[in-house]
Amino acid sequence: MKSTSLSLVILFTSLFSDSTSYFCNVSVGGDPSKWPKLPDLPNSFKSNIEINMLEESSTLDAVEYFDNLGNRVALHTTKEGLDGVAVYDFPSNEVFYVTHGVCLVANITQRPEADLFGVTESDGFLHVMSSSTALKFGQQYNETYMGTDIIRGINVDHWRSCLHWNRSNANFTVDYYFSRSNSWKTSSDFLTVPVRADVAGAYITADGSTKAIHHIYEYHAFTGSLDLDSNPDVFETPPGVICKGRKKTKPVPDFPKQFYYRQELLVSGIVTYIDVWYIEKYKYLRYDSRPLRPTNAFYTTNPVTEILDYNTGVYFYKDNILGNCTILPLKKSSFGAKLNHPLTNHTGDFMLGMQNPLELFYLDKGYTFVGTRPCRELTCDVFSAIKSNFVINGQLDPANTTIEVFILCTDCGLTIYPENGQDVPTVVPVMMTLLADSVGYSETIQFYDFDDSDPDLSVFDVSSCYNDMSKLNFNLRLPGRLAIDRHTATLELTRLKLAETMGIEITRLQNLRIDIDYADVYIHASLLDRTPATCKVCYIV
Repeated sequence: MKSTSLSLVILFTSLFSDSTSYFCNVSVGGDPSKWPKLPDLPNSFKSNIEINMLEESSTLDAVEYFDNLGNRVALHTTKEGLDGVAVYDFPSNEVFYVTHGVCLVANITQRPEADLFGVTESDGFLHVMSSSTALKFGQQYNETYMGTDIIRGINVDHWRSCLHWNRSNANFTVDYYFSRSNSWKTSSDFLTVPVRADVAGAYITADGSTKAIHHIYEYHAFTGSLDLDSNPDVFETPPGVICKGRKKTKPVPDFPKQFYYRQELLVSGIVTYIDVWYIEKYKYLRYDSRPLRPTNAFYTTNPVTEILDYNTGVYFYKDNILGNCTILPLKKSSFGAKLNHPLTNHTGDFMLGMQNPLELFYLDKGYTFVGTRPCRELTCDVFSAIKSNFVINGQLDPANTTIEVFILCTDCGLTIYPENGQDVPTVVPVMMTLLADSVGYSETIQFYDFDDSDPDLSVFDVSSCYNDMSKLNFNLRLPGRLAIDRHTATLELTRLKLAETMGIEITRLQNLRIDIDYADVYIHASLLDRTPATCKVCYIV
């Protein structure tokens, strides 16, 4: 795999050896004062390259993306029908070699490519050198003008230089052919473009023998524009590929402690929609869905609501069409549930808890930032991980699963702030993908309408699950002419204060209403009976 990626430019892996007996000969082509000006090269470029390695009787096709301003390089290759990618991340001093979904990581400064692209260090940060350095062309390489020629029917200027690499202690000759600006019009936005590079030299093999090489690089469709709008991910490792050992250059952001979102789930060509409400401090979850097939407890395909109470260990299952409701014990497979393994005993009972926000999005540990990618026309930070023995929905056996989570990039021009007046950007999940090749399973989750504002506790109303004998309606009259409004915030504050004073769970207070007159404030509410003791073999933590 590495040899495929590294064959792209001049002698990628061939010339890291002891010195050779190869001699580079350059005959000065006339009066240097009459030579044409050395071509100017753009700071960034894209080019298709056909590399013919004569000593191997083989061809490698490549597309090179060079971005000096963005401090990055990418090489996309094809050899013998096998596609490969090499991505160079100079700020982190890492290069990623990807072939057939397998990724290897290495330090740029320890690879021979450091001699090719050139690496400078400023204030402790690595940076790729100019495009002329990447092509090994320019005045600093003592280019000698050899005259004019015709290559592939194109009128060209011929330049030659002798290069020496200290890293490999090797000498070789490079013949460069550039289109002539005064006699040839190119398809590029540049008047003069590289047409061919002819590289000849020799190197010392591992057994001490000398081996000659001859590489010819044919440049096609050279342009100074990278067209990142059409190809935004050319400098990123391919989706779904995990590079073990990659540096963690950006941490997973902290998620809010309460939120609502709408979810679109795509599995095996089937789309389902789910609405989720989550409040960590009260240990409540609500999960609205429409089953694709009849399941317990009602064996219905009507829209249903599940309100999960991780304080008492039960969930309320409501049919939103017929109005039926049942109260059931939480299970290990309940939405948002997690086992507290250190407390699990050996009797078959289990300790159950509610997942924190990161765990709910599978972001608890092991994730690495892999770059930015577009998603739904939004620029997103992408975090990826391989989860060993991950339990897939609907699968009996756990499987190694690659998970990628797309989070709205707050440094990329679009920032969403909460409605509570804080100036800290809101963390917004956009998409998640799960892939388990061993069992042929894939899942795509799109997140919409993510809202982390203060929750309306009425969404956890379970009063319909209690009959009239299990409810107590009551009224409170508080004397005074107070400036009380009926806004949601006032109702929620009243609910919380009443629950605290009464020493009960806040979900037991429902149908809260406030009325006022000129002399008094009236609070109307329903007190629900205690939750049935349906959870007999589990402990809530």
